[in-house]
Amino acid sequence: AKLPEDIGKPSEDADTLKHAIIARYIRVYADSHRVLALHSIIIQSPLLKDLLEVVLAGYPGVTVSLQRLEFSGDFEPLIHRWAELNAAIEKLKSEAAKEGAEEESTERVKHAELLYNLLEEEFRDTISESQDMIKQGVITYELLWTIFQPGCLVYTKLQGQERVFRLYSQRYGRDRDQNPVYWLTCQYVDTSGVSFGTNKLNMSIPSFEGK
Repeated sequence: AKLPEDIGKPSEDADTLKHAIIARYIRVYADSHRVLALHSIIIQSPLLKDLLEVVLAGYPGVTVSLQRLEFSGDFEPLIHRWAELNAAIEKLKSEAAKEGAEEESTERVKHAELLYNLLEEEFRDTISESQDMIKQGVITYELLWTIFQPGCLVYTKLQGQERVFRLYSQRYGRDRDQNPVYWLTCQYVDTSGVSFGTNKLNMSIPSFEGK
């Protein structure tokens, strides 16, 4: 079989493997302030993977050691660990500034800042708004996802009893009446009367106005 002549070359090839990060953008039609939005990034730099292994340690569903480490959507793992990413980069800068620091230290900082600038440019408003509201002890419905990190503890009252669960996953969706809600899938320790194990429970936060 012969490929059509106008099919073009793959977007990723031997040349793109040389780049520390591959960033993909999509066209935005309904936003008068910009024409492109970040769709996904692929981390290829081993130096960056070493950094993210520390920053994202223990984050459910993320395997930093993968040859193709890709983030997309709201980039939740990186936004949830934004403070840790900042701290790790500042530590790299401090180490690179020391006398006798290895050349690799400077390269590591360059790759880290490349990732930081890419994310900061795209999510500057979201991060700033979320962190400001968190400091004030409030949040909007649209930014609920920024405060619920997988693995965190979730407090609620269930059938009049105070309970604490561990968050497994979360998403925006609708309830059985098609009302918008924020779903929290949580894990808890349960017993059959003979043995113990973990079980899952779905809880929801109804859509709300304001903060």
